[in-house]
Amino acid sequence: MTYSTPPPSSHSSSMRTTPTSRRQQMHSCDVCRRRKVRCDSVDEAPCSACTKAAVECRFTVGWRRQRRPQTRPGSRPQRFSQRFSSSSSLSLPSSPLAPSPRASLDETAATSTVANTTAATTAATASPAHTSVSCSCPHNHRSDSTDTHTSHTSLAVEPPESEVALSINIAENGLLRFFRDGLSSSSWGVFDMPDNVRVTYMGTHISNMTHLIKLDRPRPQYLVYPYPQIRPPLSPLSCQQAQRHMRTDELRTKAAAKSHDAAARNDNASSSAPSASAPSDSSNAYPDAVVRDINSFPEKEIRDDFINAYFEKVNPYFPVIDESDFRARYADPHNQPALVLLHSVLLVGAHVSSHAKAVHARHIVKAVLFRRAKCVFDMRHEHDRLHLVQAALLFTWHLQNGDTASSNSFYWLGVACRIAYGIGMHRDLMKDPLEPGRMPIQDRRLWRRIWWTLFQAEVLSALEHGRPSAIRREDFDQDPLCLEDFREVSGRINPNVQVAFCVRQTELCQIALDVMHLSAPGVARVLRGDDLRRRADELNARLVRWMLTLSSSGLGKTDSFGDIYLRLNYHTLVIHLYRLSLADLADFSADPASSDNARRVGSSASGDIVSCFETLHEKNMLAQCPCNAVTALTAAAIQIGKDVQCSLGVLGEAHGGPDSTASSTTTNTMLAVNGLCLLDRVCVAAEHLSVFWPNVEGVRKVFRSLYERFTTALDGIQM
Repeated sequence: MTYSTPPPSSHSSSMRTTPTSRRQQMHSCDVCRRRKVRCDSVDEAPCSACTKAAVECRFTVGWRRQRRPQTRPGSRPQRFSQRFSSSSSLSLPSSPLAPSPRASLDETAATSTVANTTAATTAATASPAHTSVSCSCPHNHRSDSTDTHTSHTSLAVEPPESEVALSINIAENGLLRFFRDGLSSSSWGVFDMPDNVRVTYMGTHISNMTHLIKLDRPRPQYLVYPYPQIRPPLSPLSCQQAQRHMRTDELRTKAAAKSHDAAARNDNASSSAPSASAPSDSSNAYPDAVVRDINSFPEKEIRDDFINAYFEKVNPYFPVIDESDFRARYADPHNQPALVLLHSVLLVGAHVSSHAKAVHARHIVKAVLFRRAKCVFDMRHEHDRLHLVQAALLFTWHLQNGDTASSNSFYWLGVACRIAYGIGMHRDLMKDPLEPGRMPIQDRRLWRRIWWTLFQAEVLSALEHGRPSAIRREDFDQDPLCLEDFREVSGRINPNVQVAFCVRQTELCQIALDVMHLSAPGVARVLRGDDLRRRADELNARLVRWMLTLSSSGLGKTDSFGDIYLRLNYHTLVIHLYRLSLADLADFSADPASSDNARRVGSSASGDIVSCFETLHEKNMLAQCPCNAVTALTAAAIQIGKDVQCSLGVLGEAHGGPDSTASSTTTNTMLAVNGLCLLDRVCVAAEHLSVFWPNVEGVRKVFRSLYERFTTALDGIQM
């Protein structure tokens, strides 16, 4: 769409040449800025709106609007994304209440990330199997592609130093504003709208922030407070633009549906750019491509399917999103969900969706959706850092590569833990009074749900890799989950969320945290022999009580995904616990009977794990397995391999020996054959699971090679 500048009138010409007596309003008070109305304050005196409403008229330092650069008569205004060259970083749209800040260094890194994955996007959009998945649907709430009436020469008029000065100005005055206005305010939305509040965690009693607050307010003290924003707000995409983009997307979809296959491939390949029109200047295409990419979504039919799949198959067991609030925002074109959350939910929805487009090219579709979500994440597009915790948790449902330290679930869970600690999610905010100036109760409940979901995922990830958990028991004081914690913003308890599963899973992960504590290098150095066995026996008793309670409550007996997954994690933890017992017994040459008992327990658990995966495959539930399902299958395969290896070792020693008997040889032969059959079932289960988690294919290949080696060894012994 082309925008034109109206010719200057005689009146405007006189205004340019004749001095005017009208004052230049350069600074609005906080209330008028939020309401988006004109403020008539002069020299920061109380404005008429605040005086009439009998509220304090405060002025935020650092939000002064910059003078717009003069546009030459007859010049053609450029789109926002066309204002910068390809070497500049991504810009934010101009706002009538704030200057137009350009990207930070983090956003420049995000831009580089998008550039490196251009080939993946091309492959995703060129395939006829999923071309409509990558067709455009710009985000109609927050967008960086807002049209502006700034001339193409604005880059020279507004030097980058102004943006640096703005950021420094905000950083210099944020703490002062918090100390002056935030502590004394009785409103939770003192600095921003209640739905977009940025909070600060005061820390423990040794922190500087705690004692700084005591200087002004000795009593009472709270755990979290609202805090000023760290950068100007982003300007939303106008409703007219959103409707125009949606109409363009619908027309493009209908046109593609009517064309022939070859024509459709060509059309979709050319329309892979998310926006309706491409930039005219090739030198300016790169920043525009970034803006278009992060505001692109699958067509509505696929988008709805992904969101429904997420809330049907994932959120009931991984409740990091308030379903009622998300769906209400998704249906409202004027109040869309946070951009990073929308991309992240689509990512996980694509993982579990049975839509034909997702099934045909699941990993490519997920790679495109992950790239967009991560780009928005790296830009710190959202002020509410809770959204970053939620997005990082959802990122664990995507496998980027084979790196298990600086990417994938282990990395993103570490990021989520760090941000959660930073904003105080590990603290029990229910202790704070329910007052207008404190966090709303629905937000506190959401924080608790997300914290305990993060706790479960982090513990299971640390258990998989044998690495320290980022969450320690002594570092948080959150009470255990209860039914009221699952009451959403709508006021209702979400019937789709499996509350009993979440509570039992949390209890099991607390036991797992103690199991990992026994294997910590510092603990293993001082806790050995009888002390280690006593602690292991205590954990064994806790596991037994947990399973008995699970059975008595009716859980764990059905073939629902929640029950199967609980049994899966229980048997995985049993194997890890008895690994500690076997290591201790080997170190101290204990009674061989104890070693045999430990191996039998591990063997039984591994067989149950394989059965769980077979049931999940039969019921078409493997897509719902999170990343730690790979841990369970690998642990079972290792235990089965050890059993086969042990049986083959006994056969090798007994073969031709003076003490060998026909009965013992037959028994060990049958054990080896049974183990090989179970190992073959593991390989089949791994093949099925690799459809959703490709790294399981590596597990399958390893144990298929072991299966062949063990089979050859058994044939040699029998000859």
